[in-house]
Amino acid sequence: MFDIEITRQMVTLSMISVASYFDIKKREVNDIIWIIFGGVGSILYLFEPIDFITVLYLGIGVAIGIVWILSRAFGQADGLALITLAVILPSYDKFPVTVIVSIITPFLAALYGLCCNMTYNISDLLHGRLFFGVCEKLHRKAFAFFVLHRKREHERFVFAAQDRDKFVFHFRPKTDLEFSNDFQGHVVSALPLIPFMLVSVILILLL
Repeated sequence: MFDIEITRQMVTLSMISVASYFDIKKREVNDIIWIIFGGVGSILYLFEPIDFITVLYLGIGVAIGIVWILSRAFGQADGLALITLAVILPSYDKFPVTVIVSIITPFLAALYGLCCNMTYNISDLLHGRLFFGVCEKLHRKAFAFFVLHRKREHERFVFAAQDRDKFVFHFRPKTDLEFSNDFQGHVVSALPLIPFMLVSVILILLL
């Protein structure tokens, strides 16, 4: 008889790995991925008893995913990923997986974005082109140093954050904006969250 827990872990890692690939390449994830893997996760309940904690964690995970979708603070695929994750792997070692992932993922993404912006801006500083052509007050430049950077040629998924010689900070979710592939000024990156979910799940399983 196969081990249900290990099977759930393998299904979870497979799902998020596949979804991460498409999230990185296209910033879009086909809903068929959630349907297939969510279906597999649901079938696995036929081979094990379901206790109250499992039902509770599953319900909480689904609720968090729905909140992510309705709040528009995250992409629809990100919310569906959390919902499907709750179905496949509601708990691990008695901890609610989806709850932990929903906390760690935005933190990792924000940390990664911060490091990228600082790296790009330090490079511009060393080459004498930091905030070139921008006329802003010192405190706005200081803030921009951590949250914006000048667009690089290889970047495809970014949002424009500069209007002429002024910064444009986006403090609200950028769900209604279009990617600015041809823009040459300062931008904010549209980071894919699902790869950070994958890292979060791996950390949970390892630690």
